[in-house]
Amino acid sequence: MSHRLALIGVVLALSPAAAQQRPPIVSPPPPPPPPSVPPPVVATSSGQIINRQKLLDYRPGDVRCGSETIRPERVERPLTMLRYGDVPAIPIMLRFRIDSTGRPLSIVRESERFPENDDLLPSFAAWQFPDGARADCSISFYPVAEPIERVSPAAARRYLALGGFRPGQAPRPLWDRAQLPGGCVQRWPQLLTQSFPRFDTIAAPPASLSATFLGFDIDAEGVPTNIRTLDSDGNAALDVAGREAIAKWRYAQGPRTGCTYPYHRRQQVPLAPPEAPDPAALRDPAARCDTAEAWQTPPVLTFPDPYRKRAIEGWAIIAFDVAPWGATGNVRVLAAEPTSDFGDAAKRVVEQSRKMASETGASGCTERVRFAMTSD
Repeated sequence: MSHRLALIGVVLALSPAAAQQRPPIVSPPPPPPPPSVPPPVVATSSGQIINRQKLLDYRPGDVRCGSETIRPERVERPLTMLRYGDVPAIPIMLRFRIDSTGRPLSIVRESERFPENDDLLPSFAAWQFPDGARADCSISFYPVAEPIERVSPAAARRYLALGGFRPGQAPRPLWDRAQLPGGCVQRWPQLLTQSFPRFDTIAAPPASLSATFLGFDIDAEGVPTNIRTLDSDGNAALDVAGREAIAKWRYAQGPRTGCTYPYHRRQQVPLAPPEAPDPAALRDPAARCDTAEAWQTPPVLTFPDPYRKRAIEGWAIIAFDVAPWGATGNVRVLAAEPTSDFGDAAKRVVEQSRKMASETGASGCTERVRFAMTSD
């Protein structure tokens, strides 16, 4: 699976060799980058140093379309993020419409403040509502930040599982909150045989991220026992497959109690955008863009990473002017689906590109940029 972006109207797309390769379904995303400054710390009266990292979640409010409150049929929670210091308690409002199939589209942020979580719009694009087209819809998401020493075990487990972290790759307090009492974490025995679920056979909703966090003991023969699901995102098939996989593990020593292990599954089947309009239909009647000069500096085609993780495709219609020397300017988004993030990404693509020089330049040009995940 590669990620291909096409600028319609120009023969230009990522070749298989140049395309970003989609990671295997079991591969974790890279750990979050380290902070540019040391995390804030606080010293207690006894001199104990407390790390002030916080786990940030966004909780949804009611969905309203006009004066009507709409109950979703499926909710996809955004990923939680680690943040340092205080997080402003400012809700993020999204405006959108719902199409006839119950899918939210034309999702934009009402607030100019960018959310601390770049998965907010991608996760909301995976929600599902009852059938029936609706307009003038909105929802607010409320930030909740908790010190990592006080987060619930379920919150710590979800963060670690969906992040694909292993011990040493995330703050120790999170692992402490996620673990079970027992000696397994302190004295992991040698692993002889490890098994994984067949992730591609496990059903999952479009654009979903699923996690299961398992607990188990190890008997004197090195065989896992008392295998159970500690926390889950609700994908029962992944829970069962995870327990079956752990049952096949074998260790060199035992017994142990309080062992844990997470599995996560990413949906790999792309969620396609709605059909895009013809760019010419959105072109300004006063536009002067009769001839399309070739690109001197071709667009740098980059798939938005938060949408890559959820396999969400999109498109944007972009309008722009071209100076006689080929520089693009006055770049603006005319339309984008399913979220405004694709419009922002397409705008950057065109702004960083350059046309061949011409005598008069051009104005009001329109192009469609499509963000697609295709198999080569």
